[in-house]
Amino acid sequence: MTKKLTSTEIRIAQITDLNAIVDIYNQAITEGGFTADLTTFTVNQKENWFNSYNTSQYGIYVLTIDNIIVGYFYFSPWRNGREAFQSVAEISFYINNKYRGRGIGNIILEDAITKAKEKKFETLLAILLDINTRSKSLLMKHGFETVGHIPNIAKLKNTQCGHLFMAKTL
Repeated sequence: MTKKLTSTEIRIAQITDLNAIVDIYNQAITEGGFTADLTTFTVNQKENWFNSYNTSQYGIYVLTIDNIIVGYFYFSPWRNGREAFQSVAEISFYINNKYRGRGIGNIILEDAITKAKEKKFETLLAILLDINTRSKSLLMKHGFETVGHIPNIAKLKNTQCGHLFMAKTL
């Protein structure tokens, strides 16, 4: 019998959440096809990333179920430093593989879109590997459209694939 999702919360990440965030990201690296990173990270290696993006302007958010972190998302600048793109944020999201297929992605994207509007972003941009069909389908379900594709640019361990650019105007 599948356990029902009970107490869910999305909150801003704390430094004490970094271990769970890194574990989830390392799952994506190990499984392949979800990120262009090929080597897993330690918590220490991700501390600068955490401090750079967990700001009031962007933010890293965790989704918890019964106080267990099962996924996270974050906003980051696109073409950082170029003033014309200040209203654009890139969104990235990852879900613990034990919780996929339970609607977690929908919860994350719904909340992310709401938070992006609150932050006054006008466009959300998702950049993903073109073989990541689950994320592509999820993004399309939430109104993202494919706006660009660079074929065969990523050389993963066992395959080569392209980079897909998807955007949503808020």
